[in-house]
Amino acid sequence: MAHLKSLAFFSCMLAGCLFLRTAFLQWASSRREAFWLAALAVGFLFLGMEEISWGQWFIGWETPATFEGNLQHETNLHNMSFIHFYAHEIGLAVFSIYFVIIPLIYHGIPMTSPLFDKIGLPIADLSIAALFATVFILFIRPFSLLYGASAGGALNYGEMQEFIYEFCALLLAYQCWRKAKAHGAYSAANS
Repeated sequence: MAHLKSLAFFSCMLAGCLFLRTAFLQWASSRREAFWLAALAVGFLFLGMEEISWGQWFIGWETPATFEGNLQHETNLHNMSFIHFYAHEIGLAVFSIYFVIIPLIYHGIPMTSPLFDKIGLPIADLSIAALFATVFILFIRPFSLLYGASAGGALNYGEMQEFIYEFCALLLAYQCWRKAKAHGAYSAANS
């Protein structure tokens, strides 16, 4: 499980850094897109730090009394008892809307594309949406039967699911960076 958390952490941190780099590249040409990219950067950097309990996994400090209600006895917010039961469902809903529903609408209903382009929201390619949707469907039925039994085990399906979703974010960050580079924002920002 520690390896999956480490992979999830590195995926989030790399995605966050790539989103931030791309936000700087896009600032001159599209401030709206730069805003969304910066928001994604902050979100995934935060999520990455949550994955490793803000360094507790690496440094190994005792959980402070402030986090006494943490279900896993870690220094993070998403496992606090008053958040934990909602965090997964809310996160999954937000990620599903952003990584599947919006790309399907954007790519499938051409008249909506100008609206999304106007607000500057980065949209995942259909390949990323397909990966996310496939994992979502697999974890709803086949893997969900094993989910409870895998908690705390060597192969934790919940952690695996989180990692793949966070890897989708890394793919989107790379997609955005490649798009900025292809449109000349990269060369303009480096000159």
